[in-house]
Amino acid sequence: MVITHKMASIMIMGDSWACGEWAGHDTAHVVTHPGTRQYLRQRGHDVISVARGGHGNATQVDRLRVYTEDPGRPTPDHIIWFLSDPCRDIPHTAIARTMRDYRAQRDLLLRRQFDRVAHLPMALIGGVAPVPAWVDQEYPGFTTLVPDLRRWLLPHANPCEVLCRTWRYPECDPGLLSHWEQQERTLTLHEARARQPTTAEHQWFWPDPIHPNRAAHLRLVDHVIQPYLAQTRRQ
Repeated sequence: MVITHKMASIMIMGDSWACGEWAGHDTAHVVTHPGTRQYLRQRGHDVISVARGGHGNATQVDRLRVYTEDPGRPTPDHIIWFLSDPCRDIPHTAIARTMRDYRAQRDLLLRRQFDRVAHLPMALIGGVAPVPAWVDQEYPGFTTLVPDLRRWLLPHANPCEVLCRTWRYPECDPGLLSHWEQQERTLTLHEARARQPTTAEHQWFWPDPIHPNRAAHLRLVDHVIQPYLAQTRRQ
């Protein structure tokens, strides 16, 4: 591949969605393709990743700050963050019990982590958790690349916030319980469609139905990240 553009230094952070394509082998899940990281390297960029499967946003921000606060390391030109489930940052017993409190809690948990990196060149991708609409106004230094990657790949799909959920549902009021039950039905349908070769879910979420595959990562790089990098080079 001939490189015709200036190389950028890029850090990728996030949970398993930031790690690439996954597949099940026996009882284990393994990364079968590095996804965004590899595609950006192939385009000539200097890319490192601190992403880890199962990590929450707080843990990832901790890893990022260890890197960026090292005086011997320059700050990357761009930090691409695949958002994880905010509730991974707290014990499942501390998760709110009403719909109103649950929504407020998710926003609060995200704001806590955004505040810690507000001075850095963050580019956000809604992964297991979507990027809230308030981010653009409250954090003008951030760039939202894709508010919700799953719905960008599947425009007609219902929202699903229980992909890769790692915590047990606590006791809660009927409204929140109904919400989670609806989310589980959405997830079940998504996984079933991902197993059908003729569906869009299969095109973008197979061989593991809850992680975007290498084709999805390639589309993300070609149609979103590369144009973003080109635009910032011109500014």
